Amino acid sequence: MEKIKFGKIFTLAVLLVALCIGVIIPSWATVERADTNAKVQTVTEVLYEEDFDDVTERVDFVSGENTGAAEGWTFAKNASGAEAYIENGKLHLYGNKYDIIYRTGESWTDYTLEADIYYKSATASSGWIGMIYNVQSEKTFQKAGIAPNNKKYSLNGRVEGKWKNDVTGINKGFTLGEDVNFGEEIPVRLKVVTCENEATLYYAFLNNDGTMKTDYVELLKIDNIPEETRSGSIGFMTSTDSTASAWIDNIKVTKVKTIDSDVLYEDNFDDISERVDFVSGENTGAAEGWTFAKNSDVAKAYIEDGKLHLYGNKYDVIYRTGESWTNYTLEADMYYEDGNGKSAWAGMIYNVQSEKTFQKAGINPGTKKYSLNGMVDGSWKNDVNGINKGFTFSDEVGFGKNVPFRLKVVTYNNNAVFYYALLNEDGTMKTNYEKLITIDNIPEETRSGSIGFMTSTGGSV
Repeated sequence: MEKIKFGKIFTLAVLLVALCIGVIIPSWATVERADTNAKVQTVTEVLYEEDFDDVTERVDFVSGENTGAAEGWTFAKNASGAEAYIENGKLHLYGNKYDIIYRTGESWTDYTLEADIYYKSATASSGWIGMIYNVQSEKTFQKAGIAPNNKKYSLNGRVEGKWKNDVTGINKGFTLGEDVNFGEEIPVRLKVVTCENEATLYYAFLNNDGTMKTDYVELLKIDNIPEETRSGSIGFMTSTDSTASAWIDNIKVTKVKTIDSDVLYEDNFDDISERVDFVSGENTGAAEGWTFAKNSDVAKAYIEDGKLHLYGNKYDVIYRTGESWTNYTLEADMYYEDGNGKSAWAGMIYNVQSEKTFQKAGINPGTKKYSLNGMVDGSWKNDVNGINKGFTFSDEVGFGKNVPFRLKVVTYNNNAVFYYALLNEDGTMKTNYEKLITIDNIPEETRSGSIGFMTSTGGSV
């Protein structure tokens, strides 16, 4: 039988994100505060998201406020031939007189807007369709636009129908480089980040399947947004005097927040001077608060030399009982002492309801595979290859047996983000955290719970 031994969990900390917000995305940071046993964390809230995939039949927007499948959108149709409609999972916009479609009933400040845009046609070099943000009405907003033919881009806006921060050389009149292959029928993703009087415009090229072909490139940053347009909703608009046609998809509005988060649980096992062996089931004494679900005959768990050691080969699980948290961060230091079986791994579990219902963040030291998936009542649920598992570290990552590392998983509602960092022998971080995977399909049954660790099956860990 192939065997791997897993042990030496150095430090374990769980951080609660105490906010009623949308979704957590990859980016975050922690900083120790000298006056309290707390940390500061940044999280990203999804304010609005739409890909139109649930609209199965064509929906034409009427001038003014819309209802039904188009509810929440207002179409300010200024050209007689302008049209806006949803078809084939895309929002289509056509016009030539500052024709505008925007969200109503929503107003945000200091946020990020992203959208995929595909220019179907533009009858003149100056024809374009762009994003608008901080929208107060069809006459008061900020604009982020790129013309597909002359490659001009701008960040400017209107107040009550008059262009305000519209200064050539500051807000507009810039041109993409000659080496940038941007034009009609080339899918692009635009992003604008706005904060108080500032905004930054980015773009990235897309593959035909909608994935990013390039990283974001910063185009322009401004700091002269008028007070009247420093908050509002989002939308899209056409140019004037020249007709443009485009489809729009994957609209996303997010907001980054900095919050305080309490340390809910922390243990480095340093106060345990003698070996403590865990019994199957709930434990007492120095092991109080832990339950060991011993499923294989060879399985064992014990604390020794300030470390928690785990060994097994049949989804043997050790987890905290009597605690349940939502929207938190789990970190732990790990060290694979042995591992000669390619299918064998051990990892953290979170949102634990029982030994048969939890989410898992696992790494295999032999194959360098990693995954984020979980069980409900003993059956694997969000266990999708290519979405939750089956990923491999690059060859240059020095990860394997006898290499100390730190894992971190951030969970929020149906989302989780998995990170790792390599450690020095003294337990300090040798590398910064690297993001491994983000998922958004955690089942409702495993969106809260406690934390723990587990082995694989089919090979001893």
